[in-house]
Amino acid sequence: MFATFIDALMQSFGETLAMVAVAGVSGIMTGVPLGMALHLERQHTAAEGRGTLIGLLARLVVQGIRATPAIVVLVVAMTLVRQLPIAPGGLVAMILPLSLLSALFIARRTEVALNTVDHNLVEAARSMGASNWQIALNLLLPERRPELISTAGLALAALVGYSTLVGAIGGSGLGALGMRYGYQEFLPEAMLAIVAILLALAEAAQSTAFLLARRFDRR
Repeated sequence: MFATFIDALMQSFGETLAMVAVAGVSGIMTGVPLGMALHLERQHTAAEGRGTLIGLLARLVVQGIRATPAIVVLVVAMTLVRQLPIAPGGLVAMILPLSLLSALFIARRTEVALNTVDHNLVEAARSMGASNWQIALNLLLPERRPELISTAGLALAALVGYSTLVGAIGGSGLGALGMRYGYQEFLPEAMLAIVAILLALAEAAQSTAFLLARRFDRR
């Protein structure tokens, strides 16, 4: 029994680690540019007095999904993924919804961080002929690098929790293992071991990000 649990634990740990890592990287790669776009759209709205239709729709989608409980978003997203003509299976079907949540979380935090940059610095760069995207890439992102690194750590920590939800639904990872040994078979020791691993993963991601953020903080 113990050997069987250890084997299942190692496999589930690897599946959870893969889900969190891939969803985290994809969330950063899509969330940061989306957050930059939302910030630039806000600046355009402030300058012109009105926003673009695409920008308004993007903001509504981001805010609407983020205001929806995570379990609802995950269930709906996993259902939609299964309806695709070439429906991915296994971990891929669970990583896609996690990537969506990660990207929207990072996008919103990125936008908020960029909005706090000193407006005088932005105006100085603009007076020298820099475009909005040049300002975002060369001024705003470097200025708010520590906040963005901390955001990545928070996103990874949140993904650890979300991965247990999709795992319990999809039958993979530590979430599925917890359902089996902790709920169905009611083995408290097994459940405590799974919870301890999840806490360690979340804390490791968050602590590492905060240490990196402090290292890059120039203030």
